[in-house]
Parts: sequence; C-alpha cells; structure tokens
Amino acid sequence: MLFWFGESGYNADVQALRKQHPGLLTLETWLARTTGLKAA
Repeated sequence: MLFWFGESGYNADVQALRKQHPGLLTLETWLARTTGLKAA
C-alpha cells in the first residue's frame, strides 16, 4: 500500500479542489492550526 501511495496514489486534482473549497488546508497549515507545531 505504501508503494501505491508513492507511485500512483489517489491522483487528486488539488487545484480543482481548491477552486471548489477555497479554505482547503495544506497538511502543514492544518498541523500548525490544530497542534501549534511549526515546520522546521
């Protein structure tokens, strides 16, 4: 399964999703907001 995530994954169109859902967060932003953690 990890190989599949790295090679194929879900092939989501993130740009189209951001147009439909402008508030869509990146993982980094979500972590910062929910845990207070910051990227190094």
